[in-house]
Amino acid sequence: MAYVKSLDAGFFQDRLQYSWIDNPAEKRGTGEDRDVKDTGVFSLVNDAAVATKVSAIAIDGPFRLAGPSPVGATIPAGGALDVTVVFDRALFDAPTGTVGAINTAPAVSSGAVTVRTSAGETLKMDLSLIWQPISEGGFEPNLNEIWEAFGFSNHIEGLTTANNGGRDVLDTDGSYIAFDETEILSPYWRIADGYDSFTVTQIGSFTGPSPTNVDIHTPDSLSSLKRLWRVAPNDTQMVLPDRALVDNGEAPATLTLNGGFIPDSWTGDDVFGFRIGRASSDPTLNVVGDYLRTTDGDVWRTFDGSSARNEETGAWKPIDALDLIQQGHWIRSYVAMDKDGRVVPDTYLIAYDYPKGNHDYNDVVLVVQGIAPAADGAAPPVVTPPADSPVETPVAPPPAPEVTGQASYAPDGAPWVISAANGLSLSAPLFDRGGQGVAYFELTSDRVDNSGFRPEESVEYTPDGDAIAYGLAGEWIEYTISVQEAGLYDLSMVTATPINDRLIAASFTQNDATYARAEVTSPLTGSYDRFEASAATPVELRAGTQVLRVLFENGATNLRSIELVKADGSGDSAPQTAFTTDGLPWLVDAQGVALDAILFDQGGEGVAYHDASAGRLDSSGFRPDTSVEFSRTLESVGYTEAGEWLEYTLFVDQAGLYDLSLLTGTNQNGRSLTASFLRGDAAYETAAFTVESTLSFKTFTESAAQIVALEAGEQVLRIAFDNGGVDLSAISLAASDTLL
Repeated sequence: MAYVKSLDAGFFQDRLQYSWIDNPAEKRGTGEDRDVKDTGVFSLVNDAAVATKVSAIAIDGPFRLAGPSPVGATIPAGGALDVTVVFDRALFDAPTGTVGAINTAPAVSSGAVTVRTSAGETLKMDLSLIWQPISEGGFEPNLNEIWEAFGFSNHIEGLTTANNGGRDVLDTDGSYIAFDETEILSPYWRIADGYDSFTVTQIGSFTGPSPTNVDIHTPDSLSSLKRLWRVAPNDTQMVLPDRALVDNGEAPATLTLNGGFIPDSWTGDDVFGFRIGRASSDPTLNVVGDYLRTTDGDVWRTFDGSSARNEETGAWKPIDALDLIQQGHWIRSYVAMDKDGRVVPDTYLIAYDYPKGNHDYNDVVLVVQGIAPAADGAAPPVVTPPADSPVETPVAPPPAPEVTGQASYAPDGAPWVISAANGLSLSAPLFDRGGQGVAYFELTSDRVDNSGFRPEESVEYTPDGDAIAYGLAGEWIEYTISVQEAGLYDLSMVTATPINDRLIAASFTQNDATYARAEVTSPLTGSYDRFEASAATPVELRAGTQVLRVLFENGATNLRSIELVKADGSGDSAPQTAFTTDGLPWLVDAQGVALDAILFDQGGEGVAYHDASAGRLDSSGFRPDTSVEFSRTLESVGYTEAGEWLEYTLFVDQAGLYDLSLLTGTNQNGRSLTASFLRGDAAYETAAFTVESTLSFKTFTESAAQIVALEAGEQVLRIAFDNGGVDLSAISLAASDTLL
């Protein structure tokens, strides 16, 4: 049996972590640039009695292999093969927009390396990236994001992603109170029962330019310390920092220590406290902050350390006269929980914040295995997810039609139509129903993706479910299609691969006989999640219902969509009509009209819409005779590019002034659209819209209304995407107060 093993110092062996700063200059100008972690190494370990080979490898996310592909390499029995994976900034789409939008955007991005062996085993190594535009400056990851990157499910409810999570829910002014049921209040620790040693690893360092010490100390005093490490000088804004060695060298900040490391002279039986920076895990040994909390919930502020002012009433009292909650809580400890929410035995996550800092608790983050609380009454509770915790329930897909054999994945089970006027742009994940050996063929039965799409099948997809992934040589998928008009068609596919000369074959079968074949070469895109359309290959098609089989000849290609268009230009162009049940224009009356953007006119490319790319990038399956893309939930038109447009045929009942507004979503600032009202080919009225970021293509906001003067009668509204990168959900026209 083979398995993967991380060679990084992170906790879980099936995960690698990376961190990157676009501008790593030291913020205060007092030191050298901060280091980044852009490389990770893992081993493919073969503990079987016979050798095995790497038969395929796939990478998701902004990562690539360093060096040649290991495909074809032999791993001897009992041997291992090391694989190096690097973060590639050129493949990463960083958050954009205002400083505030970037500051609040999630800091963690994910990916994966999936390996298949000649023994039929599928192995997966998860990849996580923490990205910062600059060092410090409020752009560090918060505590939740650091834990997430390392595969822990611990989560501080309500913690903001802005400003590192500082001055937020964890800011209790140093009061010694547990935030939730996973936080353990234990001043001191011991080696856990059943362990001879404990392991301390620093997984995060997000501080100022001065490196922080990590020590353990004797109970009840800071008079005797044992140094674990001091972080290397430039590793103060990264995951898995190195520790500085006495010879000025560096090594990973992780140590395994046994009872012999703890001096016999210390109080207790191998009991110790943590001292990180300027604070101890024992709050009674720490300085207090400027703000103090009393047992009745009041907050007091001290300026001299002897008296304090009530922040609500303004009253002054001596500090000795206040019934204070214990202060000095600058080191927090949490029961570690794995990605499935299960407690990791005898393992704790330690988080430190500088006492006079912003209380984000991300300055130093440790994971410690093999310890147990040693303070009286501090035994950890049994931790289960809270009864009222939100659990995401997957949205069930619409019920599939009953299938007794092979059938199209269209909602009604009907074949996908290839018209002479519009051809067909078909999302690859929408292959036929029918199962293994009927509608598709997979070499392995185990799913290695996490898309959740079509869970009853063994075909794998990219994480968003928009493309078929992990294709091996010899695997195939089929689509039931109906060609309305025989003739020569151009076949192309939208694919992604970092490997040259990847081939996909298409065959067309009618009445159980294959009559046409074509081959497509996937363009080299540099990664498995950067998609491009292939060159077109001509193929002569018969009319009628038939089956298209797509065969991965040599694998290692992700497939997003398949495009078939009439090659000779024959066939009459369909007239432009509104996408209404009767084809009549949308009525704009005294109540105005509200239009879903996806209901643009019928008529095809260059007539009712213009789409810059021939292939479909979505997997919605909606309006398959167009090349326009939609969100999976059909909330919007998406994947827009500069110069694309959509048209809607209207009938304006009464001339006058109307308020026009658009409902849009984007994660970018400075997006713009132009609305034009046309009579014939000429626009008589236009309106310009500037769209600011909503932080997500799934979050929509309505634009400010633009006043347009409309003529009465039938006309066409064109919405043009000036610079793309914005999803359009809806269009609204409402009569203004004044009529012409």
